[in-house]
Amino acid sequence: MLRLTTLGALDLRDRLGHPIREVLAQPKRLALLAYLALEGRKGPVSRDRLLAMFWPESDDAKARNTLSQALHHLRQALGPELLESQGANAIMVHGDALWCDATVFLDALGRGEVELALDLYRGEFCPTLFVSEAPEAEEWLGARRRELRRQALGAARAMAEQMAAASDAAGAARAARRALAMQPDDEGDVRAMLALLDRLGDAAGALSAYQEFTRRMAAELEL
Repeated sequence: MLRLTTLGALDLRDRLGHPIREVLAQPKRLALLAYLALEGRKGPVSRDRLLAMFWPESDDAKARNTLSQALHHLRQALGPELLESQGANAIMVHGDALWCDATVFLDALGRGEVELALDLYRGEFCPTLFVSEAPEAEEWLGARRRELRRQALGAARAMAEQMAAASDAAGAARAARRALAMQPDDEGDVRAMLALLDRLGDAAGALSAYQEFTRRMAAELEL
């Protein structure tokens, strides 16, 4: 099975564990694969949607030809069984041919397997990926980064509070630190985790996390 890593790092490996450099070196094709993997979890993705996302400035005929070429190159690099056309107007990824950490993360959260989901969330979604001349694709990447981080942060915070309620101080502190390591921007999230660490007796950890938050706010937002 092919492996697409998107959380905290970008990587694509073949069935033997070798990096597939011809796709990794092409940001738009890599973003197209990530989009199909994530947005196609519940069904095929329309070609028109892909055209609007990745080739908004091209005329229809040119954009369709470019999309066909991109899909052809992906099939050549990754195998013909990965991508399947659904009629003339849609594309789908065979889930049993591609493992993607972001989709497994979402599925794990959906099943309530919070610890597995948090183990998979190792950082921002597609952190180094930039798609030139495709503003809607860039907006999608930004929105997905925020949404996946929000879900991971919420899961870590809920786990910390549940463990604290069950008198598992060590586990609660680990979960709280994990939440803070995701660099939440919402002051309410930060305040809740700092208060929890203090309540658990880790005042030094709470102070250190507070100082990191204020440093980041000063550097990033000039606050």
